[in-house]
Amino acid sequence: MLEKISLEKPEPVEMTSEQMSNKAESIRPTQYRQYSPTAVTNAMEKIRAKEVSIYKAFKIYNIPETTLRHREAERVDIETVRSGPSTLLTLEEEAKLVQHLKYIATLGYGYTRNELLDIASDYTYECGKRSKDKPLSRQWYSSFLTR
Repeated sequence: MLEKISLEKPEPVEMTSEQMSNKAESIRPTQYRQYSPTAVTNAMEKIRAKEVSIYKAFKIYNIPETTLRHREAERVDIETVRSGPSTLLTLEEEAKLVQHLKYIATLGYGYTRNELLDIASDYTYECGKRSKDKPLSRQWYSSFLTR
């Protein structure tokens, strides 16, 4: 026979703080890119010298196998350390800009955000990377600060 279905609300289950933290940990995603660029470079050197296979390098250096395969096939430059599009300025060009900012700081002067954007926009124009009528954005500024 069919049992009667109860339409009453079930009683709430109380969780301890330990159970709640365990539940939160299981929901959190794993950390992105848990290996260093140096490890990738070392692994690729060993692979290219035919000292180890891609699979062995994956086990030794704890780098995802697909990352090593992509870099071996030269789909991705070996020196790439971040995902997404490349930056507008090269590392050397950004280093020159940073060097200028540090020099100005030693003189006791600091640029505002808008002044820095104007200087960087002029610099990209001089490098031929951007037209004069397309200044850099605040998004570029915030990304520049994180690099």
